[in-house]
Amino acid sequence: MVYIAGLDLAQSVDFTALSILDIQGDPPRVEVAQLLRWRGLAYPAIVEQVAAIVHRPPLWSSSYGFWDPAHGGQSQCALVADRTGVGAAVIDLLRQARISPLVGVFIHGGSATTHKGLNYNVPKVDLVTSVQLLVQDGRLRIPPVLPEAATLTQELLNFRYKLNPQTAHESFGAWREREHDDMVLSVALAVWWGTHTGWKKARAWGRP
Repeated sequence: MVYIAGLDLAQSVDFTALSILDIQGDPPRVEVAQLLRWRGLAYPAIVEQVAAIVHRPPLWSSSYGFWDPAHGGQSQCALVADRTGVGAAVIDLLRQARISPLVGVFIHGGSATTHKGLNYNVPKVDLVTSVQLLVQDGRLRIPPVLPEAATLTQELLNFRYKLNPQTAHESFGAWREREHDDMVLSVALAVWWGTHTGWKKARAWGRP
């Protein structure tokens, strides 16, 4: 079992969204364990809340030995954050909050994924298809008891990917064109990371 978190960092007038995915089994089955959104909250306050979430069980395994440093322990959750636009500056705040492993994703309209360390440049199409495949295979579960479950479900229904056969250009419905796409993007970021690593790196950070 393993956790992966996705964080969509929006402009101050829009929603910032955090999703926590619980990954189980092989092939992996993904359950949305937590959904949160913030609006009108300063980025340092958002970082503080995200850090508090990922630094407590079950996303964090504390250690209490005599030689352990204060707040010692081990992360059980990778955080994958959007570093497009305002995200670059907030990524620095997340690092200062000692959130690790931390993956920064710059979303672009090209076709190639590149990276330097844990900073990635990822095509929009890769994020979209990673979620689509999971949904089509019936391996994404959204418990209806979650406070934002209805929001995420509606965003997934509104979320569309189309390929123009004449131009081979991708177009994305509800992708930064409407207000409510923050939850689905946070999930897409987390799912993409699991897919990109073959779920292997993520699994190594998880619980037995």
